[in-house]
Amino acid sequence: MLLGLDDSLNPKTGRKVFGCQRTFDHAAKTNQNQYPWAQTIVTVGLLQVIHDRWCCLPLAFAFYLRRLTLRPRCIRVRGVALNFETKFFQAVALIRRLGAVFSLVLILVVCDSGFGNNRLFKLLRDTLGPHAHLLSRLHTNAVLYRPASPYPEGVWASVQVRSVPG
Repeated sequence: MLLGLDDSLNPKTGRKVFGCQRTFDHAAKTNQNQYPWAQTIVTVGLLQVIHDRWCCLPLAFAFYLRRLTLRPRCIRVRGVALNFETKFFQAVALIRRLGAVFSLVLILVVCDSGFGNNRLFKLLRDTLGPHAHLLSRLHTNAVLYRPASPYPEGVWASVQVRSVPG
C-alpha cells in the first residue's frame, strides 16, 4: 500500500474556528504573512495512478495544535480536554488505523522532508513492525554516514554523503 503523508495549512479569518492558531508557514511567498491564522492538518492518503497521473486520495486527517496553543487554555472536544500530540505521533496513529485494516500488506509511506527523519521512522517501526517503510526527501542539511543495518558493512563502507554549508 502506497501512502502519502503531509501537513498543510488551511488559512482562516474567524477567531472561533476550531483548530486555528498562529503557525509558521515555511512555504510563504515574499508578500504573504509568515505566521497566518490557520489550521494545521496532518493528512494521510492513498497514492494511486489515475488516468496516467499520480493522485492522492485522502483517507484520514488530524488537526495539529501546538503545545503552546493547548497550554494556556483548555480546548475541549465533546467535553474531553485535548492533549498535545506531535505531528509524528498523529501521523503514526493515522497510519496504524489504516494498517489495521490492511494487516498483511506492506506499507510504504511517502513524505516530504518535514517528516523524513528517524523520529517518524522509529515510531512507524515500533508501531507497525518491519512491514512499514518510509520514502522521503532529506533535509538540505542531512548527513549520511552509513546505510541502515540490514546491508553488509563492506558494501557501503566507502560511501559518505555530507551536506555543503551555505
